[in-house]
Amino acid sequence: MRTPPFMLVSLLALAGLALVSPTGADAVTFTHGVASGEVTHGSAVLWTRVDQEAALTVDVSTDPRFEEPTLTETALASADSDFTARVIAAPLRPGQQYFFRWRDGASVSEVGTFKASSPA
Repeated sequence: MRTPPFMLVSLLALAGLALVSPTGADAVTFTHGVASGEVTHGSAVLWTRVDQEAALTVDVSTDPRFEEPTLTETALASADSDFTARVIAAPLRPGQQYFFRWRDGASVSEVGTFKASSPA
């Protein structure tokens, strides 16, 4: 039995969709590395910037290999925010060293680090 041409075209189109990212964009590039700030004993602001719109995930862990992330959050980097993403990581353990990285599919940022302050 022969496959009708319109079915063949539809199947090829579907196969092509599976090969591109959900937004149809190329892999993101982290253009300004990563940053942490406003660190307290219970929270920290984490930031990055990419070259295009993306839903970025940040992993926060006490382990530099991220085998067991402590926190995982998602933030949208869009044109409205100049392609920056920002999250408030909380809750944190006072005095604990943390490692964090941002990712989108196979694109992964460098690893940043911060230490939650001790309570006053």
